[in-house]
Amino acid sequence: MTDASQAAVGAALTVLILTIALVAPLVYVAFYATNYTFFQKVVVVLVSLILAVAAVAVMWIVWAGRRGFMRSWSRSHNP
Repeated sequence: MTDASQAAVGAALTVLILTIALVAPLVYVAFYATNYTFFQKVVVVLVSLILAVAAVAVMWIVWAGRRGFMRSWSRSHNP
């Protein structure tokens, strides 16, 4: 797979992860968390989004690291 096609797969995964991270807690809050206060419902959605953004960030950092995009940040790297 080329870098461009892998980046496209990564972009699609990013959209999929963020969509699931937004839809799943909204469904949970709307139908299953009937005893939660409004604040607790907001916290459920925010925690889900924070975890999703962290997962996406790790995915892109690993992708960039494998392609050598982060070598220039290293102090021990001598061109």
